[in-house]
Amino acid sequence: MSLDTPQFNQAMEEAEFLRDRLYKLQDRMERQPHGGAAHVDYLHTMYALIDKEHSIYTRLSLIDSTEAKRMIAQLDACKVVGLLRDDEVTMKNVYPVVKGELIDLIKQVSGEDWDPSDFDLEDM
Repeated sequence: MSLDTPQFNQAMEEAEFLRDRLYKLQDRMERQPHGGAAHVDYLHTMYALIDKEHSIYTRLSLIDSTEAKRMIAQLDACKVVGLLRDDEVTMKNVYPVVKGELIDLIKQVSGEDWDPSDFDLEDM
């Protein structure tokens, strides 16, 4: 498996799209009341980004190359920024926890029983 595949490149492009969208939504969200449509949209986009990054991380872990291992090490180092400081914990363990917390938050803020399997990136 290689980093230079159409599927991997598409996943990276989708992650970049979601990062840009999240940045743009942040300004809208700050001007609306907590729980408004922009806040819910922001949380849905954040979930989509975390899910996409989780998928990319999983793909990288299956690739036996120096570049993939370097990228995983960089992603694992990101957890120190604000999530965890335990060297034994990797992003592989963090992604599911963050996604679960986002699902709960989306349900709380939106008042809907949101199911991530109903979510489609094409709808964004």
